Amino acid sequence: QGLATEASRALLEYVFTTLGLHRITAHCDALNTRSRRMMERLGMRREGFYRGIAFFDQVWHDQYGYAILEDEWTKAESSPQ
Repeated sequence: QGLATEASRALLEYVFTTLGLHRITAHCDALNTRSRRMMERLGMRREGFYRGIAFFDQVWHDQYGYAILEDEWTKAESSPQ
């Protein structure tokens, strides 16, 4: 696991424990397998597929939407890895 995973894990820990947020969402380009895998490693679940939602490089891109709830995060972090 790389730096992005560790930084994201620290961010999730902060927003759930310090800020007391209930739910976090994230989107990534559908072709970005590394981002998708990282979110899944963090315990996030895929909730949506958005066709043609982002326009860059003169092309419309698809995205996946992911989310995790605070109780899911707490359970995942407390279970043995």
